[in-house]
Amino acid sequence: MFWKENLKKQVTKQIQKITILILIAAALLTLNVNSLSPERTVIIKDENGRLYFKTNFREFADILTEHGIILSPDDTVTVDGDTSYLVEMTINRARTVKVNEEVLPSKILDADASVEDALAQNGIVVTQYDKIEPPLIAKFRQDTPITIQHMIPIVVINGGVKTEAVVPEGTVGTALTHLDIHLNEHDTCTPNFDEAITNGLEITIDRVTFEEETNEKVLPFSVVRRESNELLLGKTKVAQPGANGTFNVTVEKKFLNGELTETKEKSRQTIKPALEQIILIGTKKPTPKPQPSPPPPPKPAIPQALDKAAVTTAAPNTFTDKNGKEVTYTKKLTGDATAYYSDDPNPRTATGTIPARGQIAVNPSVIPYGTVVYLKVHGASKFDGYYTATDTGGALMDGRVLVDIYCNTEGECYEVGRRGVEVLFLK
Repeated sequence: MFWKENLKKQVTKQIQKITILILIAAALLTLNVNSLSPERTVIIKDENGRLYFKTNFREFADILTEHGIILSPDDTVTVDGDTSYLVEMTINRARTVKVNEEVLPSKILDADASVEDALAQNGIVVTQYDKIEPPLIAKFRQDTPITIQHMIPIVVINGGVKTEAVVPEGTVGTALTHLDIHLNEHDTCTPNFDEAITNGLEITIDRVTFEEETNEKVLPFSVVRRESNELLLGKTKVAQPGANGTFNVTVEKKFLNGELTETKEKSRQTIKPALEQIILIGTKKPTPKPQPSPPPPPKPAIPQALDKAAVTTAAPNTFTDKNGKEVTYTKKLTGDATAYYSDDPNPRTATGTIPARGQIAVNPSVIPYGTVVYLKVHGASKFDGYYTATDTGGALMDGRVLVDIYCNTEGECYEVGRRGVEVLFLK
């Protein structure tokens, strides 16, 4: 019996050894199942590029762990290929985007995502005018912040010249600074500097400049009239001829966008004074020469040269004047009439009056000064009318003409010329 028990114990021990060996082999088989798999090529693509290596692992998690690739909870893995010899995976990580110093919430971005993709994924809209760094087509990298300068299209009319431009968000003042446009002291800007920039805003800058100009001009001489008792009444004499002077006048010209809009005199400076003209006007009355007393004539004498006899009517006669009015006259003289005018700036007649239309020069011994007569001028009825005797002259005193009609212009004098005239003395 002893040997049987001993044999049984030995068999039991052998079974235990075999069992242990089987368990160990199973454990080893389990631990090394991956290492016993065929070796495969692994290609992993992420934002940093592509990673190539060999592995015997079958599970994707084991493959990533083998090379220390850690996924965050929001990352995703896409298997692009899984064969006995090749594994291709793409890791799309949840990445944060930093725009103008603002960190935006994490978003899943493709490994090949561009800056434009990153902005679009976060709902950020940009226009063709905006300045973006890095460029939209650049590959997005989480460690590189994105800067966006929003630009707005505007129109600038600078000094009358119209241009289109894009400027950063801001005010009119910051836009002009961006465009390197500066205003001078007198320039104006519409709208005001503090108005906000909007799409298509029109900014008008009016350039205002000033120029000074100095020109030499003539200073006309003045005329001074002085009475002189050394000259006969009605006579004039230039005691001192006048002479023009010169002066400088300085003007300020205002230009708006290059166009002259205003001229204003600033100063005057006399260069050469003008010399005034002095005219003496006679006030001396002529002294009559003593005449021997002639024997009393049967009737008033008429100058010999008045060969067209003066007719004196015993009874009043009438005539119709140019206005259609019937007028009575007491005496009629006939003779020749001429005309004269004066270009003297201050003429005077023999009686001291200023000559004017409606006055005649006479021989006062025939037609006394102050006498009002009616003239009928032959062939020039426009000069018919009422006249007052106020002046005299050489041709009148020697009897060559009966009356000399004062006219306003030289042309009227030519119209009168020398014509026959009837002088009607009014009642």
